[in-house]
Amino acid sequence: TKKSEAHDALDAAAAYFAGSSEGEEYGGTYDGILLHMLANRMCVHFGTCSSSRNNSEVNEKIVSLLYAAQGEIDVGACDSLAKTVKGIENALTVPLIQATLFAALENDLYLSGSVEAEDLLAEGYVLALSILPLIHDADSSAASDIADVMVMFPRPENIRVAANHAKVFRAIQVALPKMKGL
Repeated sequence: TKKSEAHDALDAAAAYFAGSSEGEEYGGTYDGILLHMLANRMCVHFGTCSSSRNNSEVNEKIVSLLYAAQGEIDVGACDSLAKTVKGIENALTVPLIQATLFAALENDLYLSGSVEAEDLLAEGYVLALSILPLIHDADSSAASDIADVMVMFPRPENIRVAANHAKVFRAIQVALPKMKGL
């Protein structure tokens, strides 16, 4: 049935969000490797951890929205479900943006010799690529600035370009107000 298929799709979405390594403890563990763990890792740096337990506020919002979607599927509330799905999409973007900001700063620290973690360049590259289409839709100039710092650097002659977290911060600051629901 359509409801059964919708519930299966919702279960798959929840699995892609949390993964199987989070465990059964509320808030999960740091063993996870998907967005749930990323949100928990980033909330420490951005002051967005839940006051209740070991969890980020955005994770609690996503779980709440997943439960809302489940109820909306059950009663066939398609219009409400569409809004809930958009809310989930927006919430899933938060840890990606936070992690991109964090990686931009860490890249500066790495390139200045303050920290030793060259894998941060690759992590920042991937994180930036994950948000660039969304940023581009809101402000193409901001997306270009982020790409200049976080994506174009891998060539040896451009490596110093990656040490410009302020440019990334400004670009995201410009784009965020233009992104509905974030």
